[in-house]
Amino acid sequence: MSMQLEEEINESEEEEINEEAADMKRPRRMISAGLVLTIFSVIVIVMIGGLASYYYYTVQSQSNSSAKTLKQMWTTTVANANDVSDQFATIGTYADLTAQNGTDLATAVSTANREARDDSATINSLAGLSVQGTNAAQKMQKFFADYTIMLGDLHNFLDNPTAPTSDADFNTLVADAKPLSDDYNQLLLAGKGIVNGNFPSAVFDLPNNLVKLYDGQTQDDKDQATKQSASQTAAQASVNSFVAAWKARDAAGMKKYLTNGAKGEFNAGILEDSTDITGLRITSTKASDDGTSITIDGQLDKLTPDQVTVSENWEFVLLPQGSAWLIDSWKSLSQ
Repeated sequence: MSMQLEEEINESEEEEINEEAADMKRPRRMISAGLVLTIFSVIVIVMIGGLASYYYYTVQSQSNSSAKTLKQMWTTTVANANDVSDQFATIGTYADLTAQNGTDLATAVSTANREARDDSATINSLAGLSVQGTNAAQKMQKFFADYTIMLGDLHNFLDNPTAPTSDADFNTLVADAKPLSDDYNQLLLAGKGIVNGNFPSAVFDLPNNLVKLYDGQTQDDKDQATKQSASQTAAQASVNSFVAAWKARDAAGMKKYLTNGAKGEFNAGILEDSTDITGLRITSTKASDDGTSITIDGQLDKLTPDQVTVSENWEFVLLPQGSAWLIDSWKSLSQ
């Protein structure tokens, strides 16, 4: 009986042990697999989040850096343009372009052109710009492209400002400036927060203002030429009238065309010359550089008592007296 009980107990324990073992195995497998899956999922999420954060940080840093570069470019561009505008403001007449003022303007234009070209090339290397930043960069590059064309032609012009002979010689410069205003307006719209509206518009008008200076100089030259021509005509008339009175041996008539200083030195003895004045042919009329005197050279013909015509070269220097030109000195150049 004892052996039978032992066998029953052993079989019962064995079943319980087997059941407990099975129960223990099943939950432990499920927990272990779920834990691994959870840990793996967490790791993947963390990695994705980390990579995303890194990518966002990198892109954002590049975008901020590139946008800052565009701002710096524009600040430099505006500063250089202001220098060009300020230098042009010192040009009062077209003639100033050949003086130191013109040299300083040419230097400012050269600097603005060089840095704008460098900045245009730099734009191509910018990375990570936002959509707005990319659009602003494209518009800025278009502005630089047209701007440097005008500056380059302007610099070439300033190398030889005396070359133009008419307004047509400015046509290229004027055409260069036409797209700039529109380029600038588009850049302002696309580059809010990057560019501002402080670019000096006088730079866009510079070619047209050069034409105005040239036209003003041309008109001044014409006016001066007209005035000089009128003065020379008046001076020639005085000399011809003086010689006519001389020919008539009219001392009083001769003095009418003399300055007060010349009247005091007038010697009526020249009227006692045995030769007769037959005429004067003016060979040259030249005004002094400052326009305060006119020198007339002429060939004075005389008839000797034996009816021989002789010619002498005479010089007459005239000074303005009110609206008239009077002889201040005269002398023979043939002696």
